[in-house]
Amino acid sequence: GELGTLEKHLDPVHGDCTADIPCKYGCGRSFTVSSLDDHYRTCDKRPYTCEHCRKFSSMYVRVKKFHYDECPMYPVPCANGCLAMIPRQDVQKHNSKCRLAVNCRYGFAG
Repeated sequence: GELGTLEKHLDPVHGDCTADIPCKYGCGRSFTVSSLDDHYRTCDKRPYTCEHCRKFSSMYVRVKKFHYDECPMYPVPCANGCLAMIPRQDVQKHNSKCRLAVNCRYGFAG
């Protein structure tokens, strides 16, 4: 056939291709042309940049499993229970001003 026919055949919306195509990110799964785009948006191995610091990029699964544990901008809950979510790098600053912070003269003892 002609190139135009192939493009129409592979079109994710109007095409009629039913072949399974392997994921381009190498996750090992295969999908029909019509479902590839949905998979690419959620694939654990897709390229991903941390939405908190916007500096670290890797596979989605690596960002979630490893980088989030050390990202300075990742939001963590206030240890005093004020319900604030604070970037990890600002926790000490927040804790010194938190309205629920308790200043105990024996704080050095834990």
